[in-house]
Amino acid sequence: LRHVVFSYPELKPIQSINAHPSNCICIKFDPTGKYFATGSADALVSLWTVEELVCVRCFSRLDWPVRTLSFSHDGKMLASASEDHFIDIAEVETG
Repeated sequence: LRHVVFSYPELKPIQSINAHPSNCICIKFDPTGKYFATGSADALVSLWTVEELVCVRCFSRLDWPVRTLSFSHDGKMLASASEDHFIDIAEVETG
């Protein structure tokens, strides 16, 4: 699926990107401003660079749709939780 990135607060489309093959359910920006993560109905978590909008890593350890994401206070860890109440915690730089 192609996802459109909108400016805020104007909500004008500024770029479209190829992302998850199914609906994107959640998005979270890391506290450093370097990355953002997306979680989707296909149970994938993708890590994107804010600057280039490039997917640098995919996490596929969940079996159910991803419902929420959270970065650690220093941006080094990423937690993702799915509909089956499983929580995966991964290192951002290494997966």
